[in-house]
Amino acid sequence: MKIEDNSNCTGCSACYSACPKSAITMFQNQEGFLYPKINKEICINCGKCEIICPLLSNKRATGNESICYAFKNEDDIIRTHSSSGGFFTTIAKTFIDKKGVVFASHFTENLQLKIDEFDDYEQIFPFTGSKYVQSVVGESYRKCKEYLDKNVKVLFVGTICQIVGLKSFLGKYYENLYTVDIICHGVPSSNLLASYLDYEGKKYGNVPIKDIRFRQKEKGWSNYSVSIIYENGEKKSEVFYNNKFMNLFLNDVCLRESCYDCLAKKEDRQSDFTIGDFWGIKKISNDFYDEKGISLVFVNSQKGKNLFSEFENCSFIPVDLNVGKSCSTGMLRSARRPSLRENFYIDLEEQGFEWVFKRYGIKNYSKKIVQKLKNIVRGLFKVN
Repeated sequence: MKIEDNSNCTGCSACYSACPKSAITMFQNQEGFLYPKINKEICINCGKCEIICPLLSNKRATGNESICYAFKNEDDIIRTHSSSGGFFTTIAKTFIDKKGVVFASHFTENLQLKIDEFDDYEQIFPFTGSKYVQSVVGESYRKCKEYLDKNVKVLFVGTICQIVGLKSFLGKYYENLYTVDIICHGVPSSNLLASYLDYEGKKYGNVPIKDIRFRQKEKGWSNYSVSIIYENGEKKSEVFYNNKFMNLFLNDVCLRESCYDCLAKKEDRQSDFTIGDFWGIKKISNDFYDEKGISLVFVNSQKGKNLFSEFENCSFIPVDLNVGKSCSTGMLRSARRPSLRENFYIDLEEQGFEWVFKRYGIKNYSKKIVQKLKNIVRGLFKVN
């Protein structure tokens, strides 16, 4: 397998999962992103990795035209723990009630983001909420296939490049597989998150950090907070426009190279559902809007439409498809690559988090980052 421009590799891990001789490992580069590496001593040149690679094979989806909804779960507790309207919890509970298995991302004990499975509703909390770092696919594709081949219903939730990677790895249609892609602005690396958490830990007297939650709604959905929970039970919360990690993320200087020209951001999605925040809902239906959070949901397949009709304890209203797309520019449009991106991770390694924030963060960021977010998720929306 040879990818001429490594910056196009999304790190989806399809090649790693498919190699029959385990000749491919996912190694972490200097920036902290995972890329495939082939052990030529055990590689048998079967070519399966080239067939599987979504970048090299350029597979496209075919299916029904999507339909769009504004969505919210009626349980206030569920929406409190969700980034937007609680769609993930709704669909995950539906699968668990059907004795199915859900694959999604959660932070491990050492705060590494990883895709794992669960089949008990009591286990759902760590898997809820947004996590602004690239998750490790690990063995999840292989485990997913094992369940599918046993005729177990499986729900797989990830970024669109991970869904494309899974579908390419599987190589065939499974009636018992349902997929959800999360509208993605782009992903920072685990190195940046680790550096940020180390910075926050030292500020607090080197108390270990137990967890981080990126989308707390203590001050409402539109003014969400980033919360750090320490081992001693203390908690620190900052509204997102005052948080240094979110500042760098929304300034686009720390994303994976492939995120600046994402080849997976296409209108013909390979997932059954595409979900995100419905920031434009107030201009469509002020009655449906509230500060507890509203999900933007695209249903992309007939199978997805059938499942959507089974959801309980939720409210939704139909939205014109083009209006829905205009409300989430990140669904189809990649982030702009700033010229400052070139040396960001080099400086992070050599100088540390505080230095790179001063160098690469948005100046006067309390005001400017609010405008930045509005430009990303609200500013381009117009009702004709």
